[in-house]
Amino acid sequence: MTDDRAGGTSDSCGNPPAIPFSPFPESYGSLVGKLADEGFLDALTPGVPFALQRVNYRHFLPYLNTVKSSMPGSPTVKMAHDLLAFDRRFCSVVFKYIGAFELQLRAQYAHWMETLHGDFALYDDRLFLREGKHAESLARYEKEVSHCKDRFIQRVLAENGGRLPIAMGIERMTLGTLSQLYSNTADREVSAAIADFFGTSKAELSNWTKTITAVRNVCAHFEPYVVRKGIPSSPLKIKGIEYSNRETFYIVLLLCKLLTPKLVFMDLNLCYSYRLYEDLLVTISGVAGPFEDILLMARIPEDWELLLDAATNGTISIGNDFVRKMQDRPRGQRIDTRSR
Repeated sequence: MTDDRAGGTSDSCGNPPAIPFSPFPESYGSLVGKLADEGFLDALTPGVPFALQRVNYRHFLPYLNTVKSSMPGSPTVKMAHDLLAFDRRFCSVVFKYIGAFELQLRAQYAHWMETLHGDFALYDDRLFLREGKHAESLARYEKEVSHCKDRFIQRVLAENGGRLPIAMGIERMTLGTLSQLYSNTADREVSAAIADFFGTSKAELSNWTKTITAVRNVCAHFEPYVVRKGIPSSPLKIKGIEYSNRETFYIVLLLCKLLTPKLVFMDLNLCYSYRLYEDLLVTISGVAGPFEDILLMARIPEDWELLLDAATNGTISIGNDFVRKMQDRPRGQRIDTRSR
């Protein structure tokens, strides 16, 4: 699957399922026997056919392999299923905040291109560095717009010779197309203003958006993520962060970096990076303690909170301090909510 896709179906969905969809657990006997032969201690328990009825064996396999290699001599199918369930929860958090980033990037790109170059800037190849790349992106964009059957959109297209004003068209655009258009934008004022909004350079934002798009597609198709060997694409390192940029967890650091506003408002609903942290805290805390092995197999760093704090320039610490003040204040007492 290429990193410019943000819709459609998985590349692998043309393959037939490895197991039949049957309501009868006994039809899974061969798989149960295979798991028993491979050393899974609970292979012959009732929970295993229950799990196999609900997860395609081919989809389950990366989790089974991870557990088997991490727990030699004592792997269980239940542990693999718990790891899969954690992956789904982790990816739901990541996908949620990729959506928040995508909305912000759309807003910024539409604003600056429209302000400096007009409603139909996307169609002007002079505004882009590589004409061939622009033609490819424009063709993809026009295909995406053509899928919209909204009557108002169709009327605007007809009135403007098949073109949409950027403020409307950008809402029909996939993140992959938007990423390509931004990286190919020639106007340095446009690209610099957008990069500055996210606190990065154009090179960083272009590179990180490519990685975010690739991860988005993995999450959107419910493909295994935390058990991958590494993050899709090759993100540039975040300055000042001592953590491997090849790890799957790196996507969280990228999102925290990009979603941290320059001004930290004490209405934490306005700070998406802090909300990401809170959602991730719930997800990770849910498997801490007796399920600590899940976090090790998912390669969640022990110091993940410190890494997020570094990626957000201390925003996590500021947010936690504010939450503690809110919890400790006398009932009815107001607290200063001005930006710090």
